[in-house]
Amino acid sequence: MRFLFKLVLLLVFTVFLTTAWALYLAIDREPTLRRAAEITPANIKRAKQVLDGNDLRGLRTGNRRSVTVSEQDLDLAANYLAHFYADGSARLSLKDGKAEVTASLRPPRIPVIFYFNVSAVLTEGSPLPQFEQLRVGRLSIPGFMANWVVARVIGQLLGKDRLDAAAPMIKRMELRSGHLAVAYEWPSNQRFKLPGAIFSPDDQERLRAYQERLALISKGAKVRAISLTELLVALFELADIRSAQDDAVAENRAALLVLAFYVTGKPLGTIVPVANGWPRAMEQIVTLNGRNDFSKHFIVSAALAANAGTALADAVGDYKEIADRLAISMSTIRTHVGAIYEKLHVHSRTEAAMKLAGREAVGPLRP
Repeated sequence: MRFLFKLVLLLVFTVFLTTAWALYLAIDREPTLRRAAEITPANIKRAKQVLDGNDLRGLRTGNRRSVTVSEQDLDLAANYLAHFYADGSARLSLKDGKAEVTASLRPPRIPVIFYFNVSAVLTEGSPLPQFEQLRVGRLSIPGFMANWVVARVIGQLLGKDRLDAAAPMIKRMELRSGHLAVAYEWPSNQRFKLPGAIFSPDDQERLRAYQERLALISKGAKVRAISLTELLVALFELADIRSAQDDAVAENRAALLVLAFYVTGKPLGTIVPVANGWPRAMEQIVTLNGRNDFSKHFIVSAALAANAGTALADAVGDYKEIADRLAISMSTIRTHVGAIYEKLHVHSRTEAAMKLAGREAVGPLRP
């Protein structure tokens, strides 16, 4: 028994030392790559053209399509995502059958400044590319181990539901000099799985909290009409409390999204199926300056602006996703976005999102 205890203790100690040594080798004090990150209107226009040309809503079960993305656009997106999520930089290049990626990433929310300098070579696989080699700092990781680790890291970051929903769709990814070609297919059960996969479990928990508050407010209302300002104040008070222990930006986005669906009369369950089992808010006429069309105009604009400044996918894909779910045309969306810029006195999606996320004073709400 004593021997077994010593053996277990030795194994734990060995694992601890191995992990500490691996981290020591992986960490660098300075980044090896520094690049400015910028998304221009032309970049977003190109991305929108790609998405419009590959609209999943038009796919029938078993239909297969392909999309081609240039090396330039992939490199731009990789660098932007590295900058946005890890305060770092990235570079991506494509060759026939291979992709080479280098990146310098700074872990977020850690006061000590250090970097993971990553270099990787991926080769075509079936259906997804596989690591041929991966190096983090001075630590070399075998390809098979890199594939296992990266798959689990992505699952933690994006959520297992999202990966499970997207994985069956990808049939083939071809790496060619100058571009990436992706063949995808719409599975028979994807129509039911994708909406719920849009939001992580944490996102769903946030949405439920604001849905429950909204249901409580509506049940206590003595009149059938209520001011949008009252609802905003009530939900943002809850956001203030929850933000003390959570992501303030995510809390505000959740509050605005719940309000957008409520004010427009659309059930939240259309994008989060599990929400069909949550407490329901009683129907009320929500007004702004005495008019219910102004309240719809403003809150949809606010929800779109708050969700638009996160990343390239959000700036393009989520606009269509929310527009589709709320049954609003893209031309109406553009009108809404322009209106919110005027109300918030800003000139871009990012400025609007930052102002809403930070709950800065926006002045009187006028149509």
